[in-house]
Amino acid sequence: MYKKLLFQLITLSNFFLNIYILFILLSIGRLGIAGEGFVVISLINVFTYGLSANMRNIYLGNKDSINIKNILFLRIKTGLFALVFSSIIVFFLISKENVLFHVTLISLTTVN
Repeated sequence: MYKKLLFQLITLSNFFLNIYILFILLSIGRLGIAGEGFVVISLINVFTYGLSANMRNIYLGNKDSINIKNILFLRIKTGLFALVFSSIIVFFLISKENVLFHVTLISLTTVN
């Protein structure tokens, strides 16, 4: 029972860790970087969720037509594309000051 609760807690903290970090920044008064962080998360969500929206159709089919390696490779390619493209957009359009923070937030959101 405790292992299941611990697993749920770890899963929730992993999935929402980027938002938790931004709420901590808001609570300590770092409004500028927290605002940039929310913009960065929304940008990466557009790319990761938007590009992978049609991937759900890949799972439909019989055992002979589904190739797990191709599905994983497509998800990895989509994640890497979203990571690189959103990093470039963030660097040129949002801020050049907190690049390491933004790339870390983008990586964390992409992995989730």
